Amino acid sequence: MAMRLATINQLRDGYVHPFFGNLFAFPAFTEGRTQVTNGPSFDVFETQEGYVLKSDLPGFDKESISLIYENKTLTLSGERKRQEVEGLRYHKVESFSGEFSRSIKLPVDIDPSKISAELSNGVLTVQLPKAEAALPKQITIG
Repeated sequence: MAMRLATINQLRDGYVHPFFGNLFAFPAFTEGRTQVTNGPSFDVFETQEGYVLKSDLPGFDKESISLIYENKTLTLSGERKRQEVEGLRYHKVESFSGEFSRSIKLPVDIDPSKISAELSNGVLTVQLPKAEAALPKQITIG
């Protein structure tokens, strides 16, 4: 039986030899990692006051992006059109174009009146302050 070695590019791209199958697909190895195939990826982290979502959206303008918060779920959607240049023959196209929609369910209520978003240098930053009821309260013992 001939042994086939993985190339450097395959290893960099997460190649796993078929012999190992889904050995590394257990939650302990993949926790916190997601693979995005339908649009830009985003990172969400929690602060004491709320959550922050960051998404790389190069080539987007704020008019082509939509944010909707409803029932503890934030949905980010948008569209980027590919600018075809007549007379060019593309050999490979990896940049994202088309419509996308991504949603994330947050574990606590958010105060919708205080949500803010900013698009700067191709990075969307969304501030999602926790609702007053979700914030920790200091209790005085009487």
